[in-house]
Amino acid sequence: MQPPFCTLAHLLLRNYRRADYIARRTAQAAYRREILSISQQDIDEYINKITGGLGYLGKPGKDDYRVITLGCHIAWAEAALYADQILEIGTGLGRTHYCIRYMNKNTVIHSIEVDPIILGIALYRNPYQYFAESLENKNTFIFLNDATIVTQILLKNKEKYKHIVHDGGPNPKKNRKLYSYVFLNTLYKLLDYGGTISVFAGKNPEYIRHIYRTMEKIGFKKLETITPPGIPVRIIRGKKH
Repeated sequence: MQPPFCTLAHLLLRNYRRADYIARRTAQAAYRREILSISQQDIDEYINKITGGLGYLGKPGKDDYRVITLGCHIAWAEAALYADQILEIGTGLGRTHYCIRYMNKNTVIHSIEVDPIILGIALYRNPYQYFAESLENKNTFIFLNDATIVTQILLKNKEKYKHIVHDGGPNPKKNRKLYSYVFLNTLYKLLDYGGTISVFAGKNPEYIRHIYRTMEKIGFKKLETITPPGIPVRIIRGKKH
């Protein structure tokens, strides 16, 4: 099921509320068509396939503390405390969104997701119900489409963000366009001066170094690599000066 093309038209018109409405209705239709008739095991397998797992040791819906701990490290939640507008790449089940909202209930969040089925699960059958509740915040706008396209429109619209969270895939090496120089440079342009960025970099040491060097080349400053406690993944944080 493809994301709706009309989302892009509304984004170009800066009609973000309408784009969000279309995303939620499309996700609802995907949920009814693809999810209602399948087993919980099939849903769990789909979540694992798309997200790569959220840090739980058993199955989705378990290990809340571990899942939220990883999510808050990826979100760099404390950096969101005073940000008035935040960009999130990869809504997923709403884990990093939840962590941001916990720190800042009133900030505007633009969250981009490409998969209407995973968004449908997030909104209507989320194994972590508080993630779904967080996504209902009136200041959350979900844009359902390819992040490489949506970010170009946001750039055209001269949007600026104080904080950006890039959790766009469980395996960055398999989703290269979201970790390319072009895409990361677009995020740099969208980030306001003094703003912060947190990028999930996965497990592969070679590709972690590639992402770090690309961000360094683009001009991100004060780069540091974070390892969440007990979870063998890396997160790269930086700032724009």
